[in-house]
Amino acid sequence: MIPPPEWCAIELLRDDPELAALHLGRVSVEHLPGPVAVQVALLPGGRSTSAWEWPATVQVDVWADDQITSGTLAALIRDRWPGQRREAGGALVAQTWVVSNPMALVDPDSHLPRYMLTLGLLVVGDSDRD
Repeated sequence: MIPPPEWCAIELLRDDPELAALHLGRVSVEHLPGPVAVQVALLPGGRSTSAWEWPATVQVDVWADDQITSGTLAALIRDRWPGQRREAGGALVAQTWVVSNPMALVDPDSHLPRYMLTLGLLVVGDSDRD
């Protein structure tokens, strides 16, 4: 069984020491209230070529109290994402790529500065585990 790709993406983003220095481990599928937060959501699409791989696209939203912090973290995520290939979330993340660069938005609910970017990943399950 392949774990949901957003779980893998969250683990990759949480465990990267350069990113963690800015987001302080605050990465989730939900928007976490506070000064800095990263939310990861699985987007529709991505066709598997077998039962053991899941190519996926995730939307990453980065909030902060100021636009410089949110923009800096979003740019760092974009720059570091293509090198994030390893075991994560109970599967192997075999490939990572940037689908769209960060885009500045204002969150309509919190009115905090937010940057959104889209990332891709190929999650490969282990057939020996099932």
